[in-house]
Amino acid sequence: MKEKLPLIKAYGTVLKLTVTELYQSMGYMFLVSLIWFIATLPMTSFIAAICVFIAENIFKPDGAKAILPLFNTTMLIIAGWNTLVAGPVTVALYGMHQVRKENYLEKKTFFEQFKKSYWSSFKVFGAFSFGIVLLIINFIITLIETSFFMKVIGLVTFYIIALLFLMSFYLIPLIYYKHKFADVFRKAFLVMMDNFGLTLVVNLTMALIYVLSAPSVILMIFLYGAFYIWMTDNTFELISERYETAEDGEEIEIQDSID
Repeated sequence: MKEKLPLIKAYGTVLKLTVTELYQSMGYMFLVSLIWFIATLPMTSFIAAICVFIAENIFKPDGAKAILPLFNTTMLIIAGWNTLVAGPVTVALYGMHQVRKENYLEKKTFFEQFKKSYWSSFKVFGAFSFGIVLLIINFIITLIETSFFMKVIGLVTFYIIALLFLMSFYLIPLIYYKHKFADVFRKAFLVMMDNFGLTLVVNLTMALIYVLSAPSVILMIFLYGAFYIWMTDNTFELISERYETAEDGEEIEIQDSID
């Protein structure tokens, strides 16, 4: 295994490559971002609606307990949509981007990638999405409870949620490179922990761009999806170059050959 990536240099490389690609391929950027926006719009709408509902009711008497049933239902709907549509579409867009590196895109490329990766995406994002929802619901419950024991459970739950969100950054490329269900999560966790600093900084950058883009629907429609895909791709490629063989000689190449 190669030495760890220097954080600042690696982050600068990823950001530079991403911005350069966005600038050089604006038409393609618009297409990718538009497809991603349409696929994630229901999730974004539900998140915005529940945030408004929480803000309006949280300070009312027993507001927290009143919010919980609707919050739980909304989170389950979001998880379902991410499993059925948003997750598989994002993997297909990532796959389409890989094809574009080697060949000209055809009209059917996206649909071919969607069909090829759908079942794997469905299983991985289903397990991840509903697992995260259960953890979030558990965390909300610990906030409502007043016992010290529940507060400790809440703190541990929050830590797990944060790690899982960082780990999820690697789910898309690992699904695309046809890893088995359990291996996707195992390798995503190992790569995240071994490259924690870069993973954290890249995720914070994408979160910041999302927040800045959200008020302007135009930026969200025509920019963010491509930015997300290319940041993921450039980061994963840079990191995957580090992995050659494990110390015991077992091959741990991340980008397995596609059958």
